[in-house]
Amino acid sequence: MNPVDFISYEPYYGNDNRIDDKQASVDREVAEKNRGRNNHYEDSCTRSSSTSPSSDSEGEPIDVIARPLLEMQERKYPPLSMNDTAVFKDREIVSPHSTHILFTDDEIVEKSFIVRMETIGKIKKVAGTNLKDIHLFKKTIYAQYTEHGKAFIHQQSTHACIGTIVAMLCMDKGVKPDISLVETKIFGNEKRVLQLIRDAGFTGEQKKAKNLSSLKDAIRDYYCAIVSTKADLTPFIIVDDISEDLSKVRIRDPYHGWEISVTGEAFQSQWTPGKIILMPLGG
Repeated sequence: MNPVDFISYEPYYGNDNRIDDKQASVDREVAEKNRGRNNHYEDSCTRSSSTSPSSDSEGEPIDVIARPLLEMQERKYPPLSMNDTAVFKDREIVSPHSTHILFTDDEIVEKSFIVRMETIGKIKKVAGTNLKDIHLFKKTIYAQYTEHGKAFIHQQSTHACIGTIVAMLCMDKGVKPDISLVETKIFGNEKRVLQLIRDAGFTGEQKKAKNLSSLKDAIRDYYCAIVSTKADLTPFIIVDDISEDLSKVRIRDPYHGWEISVTGEAFQSQWTPGKIILMPLGG
């Protein structure tokens, strides 16, 4: 088994759809050219928390891509998936679901730079919206990390929020998730989420939080909390931290594929108090 590869190169400023096998080859060439000047950054990066190297479904080593602190996160939306409902409109295949924004730019108070990306695997995606241009291709899926060191992944279908959250938790624990989680349509409540977490081999605890203060107290001794929202397309998000004065809440949002901190007021406007799922520090 080959060791996990580390790659360092100049950042890109597009969306994640630009990553394919051809581009990855170009990136690796650029990486070799820039490796010398980026060594100071590579030395500060750590390997995956997994004790043994992992491979994707095709037997390739999982890459950990160490980027200079120059790439800002961007708001993304789930691409149309083969698992999604689709309709014909103006001779094109489109989703019947309108996109939504969970938190506006004005409600975001912190958005850290991406410092690391780790390959999870590849999935089959549909390219093109016109009937004459539609074809399948393999898309590489990444977990991204900021200075906070927790994985966030962009869900790859409209209703893959729950599965993508479970995939994030797997990556947090150094376990490679089933790649299909990021595009599988899964519906359910906290009980369903908890069952999926346990099916993945982890321990989760269900408790209640009636307000932001009690939520902060609940996660004090835990790794994170999964909470429900009022948004149909983003039924759950992960809460990692709440400031002492309750003015800032750091979350991971699979629908937009990022980790951000929002105002306490904005968070409470979208959060549905009540049942929460807590992830213990140990597993």
